[in-house]
Amino acid sequence: MAVSPQLSDYPWLRDESPSQCGGLHVQRVSVRWEVPVYFTREAFSWENLSVVRALTRRAPGRRHRLLLVVERTVADAHPNLVADVTRYVAVHRERLALGGETILTSGGRCALLDDELVTHVHGAIREINEDPSAVVVAIGGAALQELVSRARPLRHLRVPTSVQSQIEAAIGPEAGVNAFRPRRSGDLGTPPLAVINDFDFLETVPARGAIAGMAQAVAVALVRDPSFFGWLRLNASVLASREPEVLAHLVRRAAHHPPAEPLEIGLTQRLDFGQWAANELSSLTRGELAKGEALSIGCALDAVYSAACGLLDPEALDPIVSTIEALGLPTYHPALDRDLPGGPRAVLEGLAVMRDGAYGEVALTLIDSIGHGVEAREIDEDLVLRAIDWLRHRVPPARR
Repeated sequence: MAVSPQLSDYPWLRDESPSQCGGLHVQRVSVRWEVPVYFTREAFSWENLSVVRALTRRAPGRRHRLLLVVERTVADAHPNLVADVTRYVAVHRERLALGGETILTSGGRCALLDDELVTHVHGAIREINEDPSAVVVAIGGAALQELVSRARPLRHLRVPTSVQSQIEAAIGPEAGVNAFRPRRSGDLGTPPLAVINDFDFLETVPARGAIAGMAQAVAVALVRDPSFFGWLRLNASVLASREPEVLAHLVRRAAHHPPAEPLEIGLTQRLDFGQWAANELSSLTRGELAKGEALSIGCALDAVYSAACGLLDPEALDPIVSTIEALGLPTYHPALDRDLPGGPRAVLEGLAVMRDGAYGEVALTLIDSIGHGVEAREIDEDLVLRAIDWLRHRVPPARR
């Protein structure tokens, strides 16, 4: 019978203190991205140099081979799009070339859940990654940008086509990567070479999608920019009518806000303002709520909670919630009151990551004034339920 070794027989395996083993040094590592964002119209008109400049910014002497991945609904709304890109490449053939057939994909959440589509797109991207001159050009909404980013292309250019994706692609490297977990460096795909925000695409976005996309601007303004929120409040009715130039100004202004801090490896993870509830609502409603609509409810909930826990002046609540309403966005959905079997409120599962410690320390972004975000390491779930009650009672019974 084997005898288990005793540590006393091996004195060199003692538990040394940091001073005995030469000291302890903990390195703090931050990841920073530099992503140029070009604001333009008619991006693929041959005389517009935005795309060429974006691609040749770091490799001016290279001829870039493009693989196009295009959302089918965008191609349908812009029937000359692929032909325009082909003509653009032909005119600028000294610096650009097409590599492979254009990939047309579905958009929205269904694209991310279609295993066959994901396999096809990711396989094409892995193949083109073998060519150092290759660039994946992703033309579509937030889901398509996420689909491409998850494949980790070595080099790619984002051409987002919705209000939400144009804001998201510019303010952070995720470009719409969903956040069913706290934000972590490991959740990111490859950051793009650049983002081309072509405002012409916004003119064909359906009304509901355009309005839902504005929720991301509300979240940015509430956490980062009080004057931007004032502008949103003043122009809410015009924005709700989707006047093109005002909508373009909203995207440009929201996109000028970088992430609040670099994404850090092994340190505190962050649940963005309004996002924890938005994620749960998207899941609970099985897509009935658009991502932006769920985020607008999450923003309203986090604002009311910020006041309930004493961070935010209650006088600020009406301007916040009334602005969200004036934009045509929801502030409440019955799913907020749905219970899990056994009693607990289902939406509170969005805060589970703060309870179970599976992702280390998690901070929730709240606000202590309009335009200034703060981090909370703990949350009172009873106050969350009171905040839901506040929002429910604000909505007329006929609309609940």
